[in-house]
Amino acid sequence: MGGAEVMAGQLEYLLTAAASPHIKLQVMPFSAGAPAASTRPFIVLRFTDSPTVLYTETRAGGRMHDSAHTVDAALDDYDLLRAHALSPDRSLTLIKNLLKEYRA
Repeated sequence: MGGAEVMAGQLEYLLTAAASPHIKLQVMPFSAGAPAASTRPFIVLRFTDSPTVLYTETRAGGRMHDSAHTVDAALDDYDLLRAHALSPDRSLTLIKNLLKEYRA
């Protein structure tokens, strides 16, 4: 399987995932430049009766953070990334256009 076929498969998977009502897909275009926010992967866990917790991963392993300051900083980073990303509709259009190029 060639590189174009692999990329087309990945783009198709993104389009399938984006069809879920639980997923909002936004693409950060190169034209947005380098993100001013942290790009480390993280998960925010919100609970009904407990404080919000942040889970981060590094090469050394995962870690839970319950400091309000750390959680707020991650949420700020997330908001900043989303503000510079394409809208969900424009993101899907970009992915569909890229998929056409890889299929050509």
